[in-house]
Amino acid sequence: MSTMTKTPKKSKKARSTKRQAKKKRIIAVYDYLGESRELLYQVVEYGPKEILTKDDAKRLFRRPNQDNPPDLDNQTDPNDPEDNRLHWIWNLDDTRRVLYSLPEILDPVNIAMNNAGKKPLFICEGEKDCESLRKIGLLATTNSAGALSWKDDYSIFLADYRSIVIPPDNDQAGKDRTEIILKSLQSLPYPGIPEIRIIDLPGLVEGGDVTDYLNGGGSKQKLLTLVKDRLPILPDLAAETEFPTDRFFATDFYNTDKFVEKYSDRMKYCRELGWLFYDRKRWNRDTGQVSAIKFAMQTARDLHALLKDAHTEEEHTAIFNHFLKSQTDRKMRAMIFLARSNDKILVPLEGLDVDLYLFNCENGTIDLRTGQFRKHRPGDMITKLAPVKYDEQARCELWLKYTDE
Repeated sequence: MSTMTKTPKKSKKARSTKRQAKKKRIIAVYDYLGESRELLYQVVEYGPKEILTKDDAKRLFRRPNQDNPPDLDNQTDPNDPEDNRLHWIWNLDDTRRVLYSLPEILDPVNIAMNNAGKKPLFICEGEKDCESLRKIGLLATTNSAGALSWKDDYSIFLADYRSIVIPPDNDQAGKDRTEIILKSLQSLPYPGIPEIRIIDLPGLVEGGDVTDYLNGGGSKQKLLTLVKDRLPILPDLAAETEFPTDRFFATDFYNTDKFVEKYSDRMKYCRELGWLFYDRKRWNRDTGQVSAIKFAMQTARDLHALLKDAHTEEEHTAIFNHFLKSQTDRKMRAMIFLARSNDKILVPLEGLDVDLYLFNCENGTIDLRTGQFRKHRPGDMITKLAPVKYDEQARCELWLKYTDE
């Protein structure tokens, strides 16, 4: 008597997943890279085989599995939305979010061309629009997590740019996004605030974007003409807001406030001279930059003390994560950059070495009008130092003999 082995039936869930996988395909994959061009994560757009509207496409996020990284140069099945090889982890968790095309955004050549008025930076709503502008030789960026999820940390990346253009999508979300980005960019400390132009693209249907504009007859020249004809939105510098520094915020501004609070009596910044460190004798430009970095590192370390004030586990986790992130080179560079424009740090060149009758020596300062010798004072704002010590008992017989004759 023969025995027949039955093949186990697949569950309804497995059959449903398989059917969905057959109906969907990956439409596009967008890489988000770090400062050194390392892959941080990807945005994966997928949808049915026939995409009728952009609403048909869905977005997923994935990051490389560090224990089993994908071969980015040889993806065996790039159109499989359910990659079971475990090369990818299909969530971002605490992965650092960055701007799209970040290495190009930080490229000194692009920044220089932007500041010279030759290459405006476009902030789009979506990677597809960035790629459309890139194809015609324009510089563009966006963020990954939706129209209304712009963060102030993104604006820090753009602090060296002088010309920024926002072409909103033709819908309410596009308008709301523009307001969020505008407010964030204008919160950069002066003079880090760029010239911002918001351009309305003609001929767009409801929900249309810059890609639709280009596909509908727009061109690079027409787009740049729209930019040229639009006056920049200038910030109201008189309406600066004072933020409380006694409350914890997981931002670069918070770190900068702590830096200024502790070191503004020893650190100044002059645009013409750079960082100045008060070495108890003068404002020393030779040790200024090194001191700024050293104090930024100490400010980042001091954040650990905030943990004792955490009232909940969530607060403790938020503070600890911010403490760790603040140890990075990018965070400390942002702290130093922002501090340069703080009123307690920034000093004009004409505010230094003002009193020409103050003669600064190794052991004090002489007022040449009165002959009075006194201790060094940081408020004198002296950057010069004579390499001699003043001796009240010293005799100047040769000089006296000359004057007597």
